[in-house]
Amino acid sequence: MGNPKSTILNRNYLKLRHKISKELESLNYPDSKRISGEIAQFIVTNYDTESHYETTSEKILARLEKKEPWEYIRGWAEFCGLKFKVNRDVLIPRIETEQLVEMAIQRAETSRATRLIDIGTGSGCIIISICKKLAPSENRNLKKSENIERKLQFLATDISEPALKIAHHNARLNSAEEIQFIKSDLLSDVPEDIIRTDTIFLANLPYIPTKVYNQLDKSVKNFEPKMALQGGSDGLKHYKKLLSQITKKRILPDSLFIEIDPVLINSFTKAFPKARLHKDFRGKRRFASWIWSQ
Repeated sequence: MGNPKSTILNRNYLKLRHKISKELESLNYPDSKRISGEIAQFIVTNYDTESHYETTSEKILARLEKKEPWEYIRGWAEFCGLKFKVNRDVLIPRIETEQLVEMAIQRAETSRATRLIDIGTGSGCIIISICKKLAPSENRNLKKSENIERKLQFLATDISEPALKIAHHNARLNSAEEIQFIKSDLLSDVPEDIIRTDTIFLANLPYIPTKVYNQLDKSVKNFEPKMALQGGSDGLKHYKKLLSQITKKRILPDSLFIEIDPVLINSFTKAFPKARLHKDFRGKRRFASWIWSQ
């Protein structure tokens, strides 16, 4: 015989999921089937009576109706198979950015780089995901990349103190406490001796032009941090500043990998003609790289 409690929970889950799915469909909420399943699972896992199910689902649906992202409501998001705390101080990780992680890992495995630095780290999801793959400790039950024999350093910067607090929390949450977090406007406050040579730079900086920002969906504009989205009049303000800092600091990086808006490709290639473009899994040119060390 099956576990009676488990049977009841499953029945409650299915009933709740059906109800929430109908509500989300009436709101024209995107990806309603997946979200309704996650909400139902969240409720039956954290509450134990039907009255709690009802009141909690109503509160969640009221917030979703106002376009608040589900990830902020439950307090975490998944990225590269890991769990990250998120709130309105940091952006919600997007699945497209997982490819940036893969590109950095591949470069680390095939170059002589000794450190990786994530510029504008936000929740820390990029550098933590890389660290988990390239430098797992004995108690993580993860297989270290077979192509990495040298010790790597992991660093991350952000100008936002609240974002750095979230990133620190996520590093502890995912047992990646060897990452060094530095409060800095891009690279301005990073000591040059730390990054002078053999460094892989990563950045997913704000790249939404000001005019486009004003037209964003309410789920983004009303909830995600403005400073983590706006990239100036052309969307390239922060990347221009970053490349300028690299030049002025007279450092010799191994490489730089960034994410950009595919809509900005024409203006991006004019501003950065030496950058190499890379397509995402949808075939859009979303990433760019510079390789200085062969």
